[in-house]
Amino acid sequence: MQRTMQQESGIARVGWIVDCWHWWTTARVAATSAAIGALVAVVTGTTAVRTLKHNRQATRRTTRPMMVATLKPTGKMTAGISITNAGQSIARNVAVTFDPPLPTHERSSDGENSIIPLLRRRFAKSIGAWAPGHTVHSELLISDGTRDDEGQLLNVDGIPRETTIVFVYEDDDANSYTEKMSLDPTLLEGETWSVHKNNKGGKEAVTHDGSPWLKD
Repeated sequence: MQRTMQQESGIARVGWIVDCWHWWTTARVAATSAAIGALVAVVTGTTAVRTLKHNRQATRRTTRPMMVATLKPTGKMTAGISITNAGQSIARNVAVTFDPPLPTHERSSDGENSIIPLLRRRFAKSIGAWAPGHTVHSELLISDGTRDDEGQLLNVDGIPRETTIVFVYEDDDANSYTEKMSLDPTLLEGETWSVHKNNKGGKEAVTHDGSPWLKD
């Protein structure tokens, strides 16, 4: 009896295999292969799209324009800003503003003509095209030695130390960028620079430092 049940079980398994084999017709095999091929194509296509997108983003990052401003000492009690496009392509429609906005007075606290109106007029309109490597310089801070309650130098035009310069611009593909950079004179701490002067004895190098801008 036991052998008979085992034989019947074996026959049933063989029958299932035979049925399954007959089920896999040529058409069904082709359809299944096509489905698998389509799935592979979708996965491959998705991977290719992601790779292409990543490559485009990487290229954009390495070739994009980049507006940069640096605060530099220009004299014992003065400092200016140098603005340049440090990127690899043209910056389009460059808007230059300050936060908070620059003062609007025409004269400084020392009674002299203020340099601020010149700076405001220079950047009153957006610059249509700013070439890579092109740099402009503008005087920004002038101190007469007056200090606030914390011992920090004040400038005669009343520009707050926390002032930030803001750039809003585009690249050739109309992608928009915004850069913000601090113009705090604290950035001048420890700065040194040399000025070359011509005199009867030849050229003379005079070294200055940014210590007047430091807090006592």
